[in-house]
Amino acid sequence: MDALRVMDYIHLNHLRKGHLTLEHLKDSPLTSIHRLMNPVHRGDFMTGEGLVNFAKMPDTPEGWSLYLARLKDVYLLDADGQGFEMEWELARLEANRALKESGLRIAPANESSIEDPACLDQLHSEMTFGRLLAEAGKQEADIAREAGVPEWKLRIVMAMTVQTTATFVWLASRLNTGNPCYLSNLCRRGQATT
Repeated sequence: MDALRVMDYIHLNHLRKGHLTLEHLKDSPLTSIHRLMNPVHRGDFMTGEGLVNFAKMPDTPEGWSLYLARLKDVYLLDADGQGFEMEWELARLEANRALKESGLRIAPANESSIEDPACLDQLHSEMTFGRLLAEAGKQEADIAREAGVPEWKLRIVMAMTVQTTATFVWLASRLNTGNPCYLSNLCRRGQATT
C-alpha cells in the first residue's frame, strides 16, 4: 500500500467519523490537514515532506489546494474508508506471505500481532534489510565473516536510515558492526572502515 493512500486516509478521519464536513476540513485546528495548510501551526512535529514526497505536490499554497482537491476526490470515491481498509488488509496478507516465503529471521508471533505498528515497522525493516543485503550481493554469512563497517555495510546502513525506522542499535547488532554510536558517526560522515 502506498504512503499517499495512508496519508489520505488519516487526513479524512474526521470526515468519516462525522466530526467535520469537507468544507471545514482545512479550517479545523484539530486536524493535521489544518497544520499542513498553515505552516505557522506545524511546530517541530510536522513538515510538508509527505506532500512533497508522497503526493509529488509542492509545499506551497498551490500544492495545498491541489492536495485538498485530491482529498475531496478520494472522499467521494471511498467516503466510509472501506476501500482503504480492504487494501490495507490485502497489503497485510501480502506482507505476511512475503515474510514467510523470504525465510527471514523475524516473523509475527501470530496473525493478530501484525496489527501492532511496532511489528509492522520491524517487518518492514527486516524485509528492506533482506532486499538491500541481496542487492549488495551479500548473504547472512557475509555479515558474520566481515566484522566492522566495510563499504557495503555502510551503504546498507545509510539506505536503512532513509527507508525504515531501524535504529543504529538494531543496525549495529544486525550487521555485526560493533558500537552503534561509532556506526552513527561513520554514517553521518559517510565513511566506511577498511
